[in-house]
Amino acid sequence: MFKKQKHVLKTIYRLMRPIFDPFRLKGIPAYSRYFKDLAQYKALDGTDAIKFEDLRPQIYQKSISHNVSAHYFYQSAWAFRLIHESQADRHTDIASDTALSALLSALIPVTFVDIRALDVTLHNLHTVAGDIASLPYADQELSSISCLHVIEHVGLGRYGDPLDPQGTLKAASELVRVLAPGGNLFVSVPIGRQRVVFNAHRILATSTVLSMFDGLELVEFSSVSDRGVFLRNSDMASFDDAVYSCGLFHFRAPSVKGTA
Repeated sequence: MFKKQKHVLKTIYRLMRPIFDPFRLKGIPAYSRYFKDLAQYKALDGTDAIKFEDLRPQIYQKSISHNVSAHYFYQSAWAFRLIHESQADRHTDIASDTALSALLSALIPVTFVDIRALDVTLHNLHTVAGDIASLPYADQELSSISCLHVIEHVGLGRYGDPLDPQGTLKAASELVRVLAPGGNLFVSVPIGRQRVVFNAHRILATSTVLSMFDGLELVEFSSVSDRGVFLRNSDMASFDDAVYSCGLFHFRAPSVKGTA
């Protein structure tokens, strides 16, 4: 009974958080430390004048360790290493973390595709506005593709995309359609007990992911566990009951269509 009540309270909190986060009230005592630091700083020799309009309290960063998203941290490192090792001469990223595309562009030409415009100028980085459910590429056009923590969102409307229960499946089909023979596809998704967490994302069983990319060779499956631990070459079966892990899938298209 207590476990059920705990889940209900967590759901209520998630519904409230966009307009009011009660846990942020813990920041009130932090303001006293902020103004204490401000007074001490202004009393130091050589301090520049600080105007009232230039005050911008940062009260949540005083911690003994970095607060990073394990999924995003490890997936970018994983994909960057494998794309580099694949010796791709160019790469296309579909709506992943923009930092991955920026860093890869230091090595090879990169095209970043997203439904939301990315207005940046950087050598070797080309940006394209495009919908993953209908990619602006011909069949088998791209030889190296990454799509990290993306397809689980498609069809839930979170990023302004149309509502569609088949959104994730359609996105996967598009990735397969544009992948060239012998090409590499790097995909990550939340894995575990399959369900829709509206409108944040879907969590997929590993068997579902494999079925969506049927016809491609699975080169590697790695993971980030519920506890945030990264493991290369993981055991898929161990994630059947996961709550919110991350599956990292490296697929390769057959060199000749219709063959393994």
